[in-house]
Amino acid sequence: MNTGLLRGSGIRGLLGAAAAAALIDQQTVNTVRSAGGDVIPSFGGWSGNKLESSWTIMPFDFGGAGQNMGQLTIRAAEGLKNTVKSAYGYSDDQAYRHSGISSMNGITDNSETVTVDDFRTILGYAQQKHLARLTFWSVNRDRPCTGGGADTCSGVSQQPWDFTRVFAQYGG
Repeated sequence: MNTGLLRGSGIRGLLGAAAAAALIDQQTVNTVRSAGGDVIPSFGGWSGNKLESSWTIMPFDFGGAGQNMGQLTIRAAEGLKNTVKSAYGYSDDQAYRHSGISSMNGITDNSETVTVDDFRTILGYAQQKHLARLTFWSVNRDRPCTGGGADTCSGVSQQPWDFTRVFAQYGG
């Protein structure tokens, strides 16, 4: 369970108790590349809670450098949907609605490049499938580099807030 978001002293005040409690049910899942080359979710374990849990992949830092990260993200999200569907006995629609994506904007630690166009691809997929969650790491990097460290800019050609503008269009 991803409770790291709740550790900040002000998160409860910013979101309210109900919203902060809802964050507790968010599960974050890493992705790995299988021996056959497929991008698949890697679960540390299941919560056992069938009610309002959603599972979110972080589809970056898995060796996608030089590839289309928008399409790799969709492949990873499909793997997550299939795993959630199988584990909970959900229909495809139910599994999508309990799945989410938390991407990274710009250049990742493994030299993958996630572009604004990739975000548009991911947004289209999320809108079509009605994912439970669409977010990215991190808004602090949503600007062009001007000499700061990797955590202060995306590393790609962009205008400030380009990535945020794309995902802000998501309505579920």
